[in-house]
Amino acid sequence: MATLFQRANSRIVSKAIQHSENAELTRKLFGFPVGVEKVCSAPTYNDVLKSKTLKHEVPEVIFTGRANVGKSSLINALLGRKAIAKTSGTPGRTRTLDFYGVGSLGAGLGKHRLLAVDSPGYGVRGRPSWGDTFVKYVTQRDRLKRVYVCINAGHKVSDYDISMLQQLQEHCLASSRRGGQPLTFQTVFTKSDKFPLADADKVIAAMVDQIFKAAPLCLPPAAFTSPKVVTDTTGKKMGIEELRLSIAEACGLS
Repeated sequence: MATLFQRANSRIVSKAIQHSENAELTRKLFGFPVGVEKVCSAPTYNDVLKSKTLKHEVPEVIFTGRANVGKSSLINALLGRKAIAKTSGTPGRTRTLDFYGVGSLGAGLGKHRLLAVDSPGYGVRGRPSWGDTFVKYVTQRDRLKRVYVCINAGHKVSDYDISMLQQLQEHCLASSRRGGQPLTFQTVFTKSDKFPLADADKVIAAMVDQIFKAAPLCLPPAAFTSPKVVTDTTGKKMGIEELRLSIAEACGLS
């Protein structure tokens, strides 16, 4: 299983992750738990604007997806922590925008090189107020560099995912028309250990085709991930290094 998705991840991110400079970059950025911390939570976008801890100029990326898609588990694996983001088998556990600092600039400085943001899930278990907060953050946050849409590989691309991708496509076009830095968005396939092994390449191609038909401006998938699957003797989790490299690139740190 891991070998199959290692091939898929390798195709998705080309050969960049194989370059020693990029591998070293992701190790330095994400490899020191002392430089990772939860910065704050914000129930609404107004709380984001009012927060004294978010008065910074560092880049941000945000994760979205259907409720119970595995965003929090993915963030734990991404940040190299077991439970920095709270997880639950009950959909809708995340109810605020949760900001996590990555890459310390130095002891005692209280600064980070980027912020990764977890957001409430959408879909049947979502709430209108959560959607309003997310839309305001995505459309108004100048330091936001990329939106990662998490899609459950075992459940395929849902109508809710398509709707989100189409909305992000419109936001991307709007940001370009305003003359600022265009917003970028990209999919991440979660729970890839649950993916059916038979005809995997065919199913993967169909999912990617469905995504690009809905949102042609969506970047190729960042990675096929599973925090539960260890890919080698170093303990690396499936797809996490590829996702880290994507984030570094999005934030201009590569």
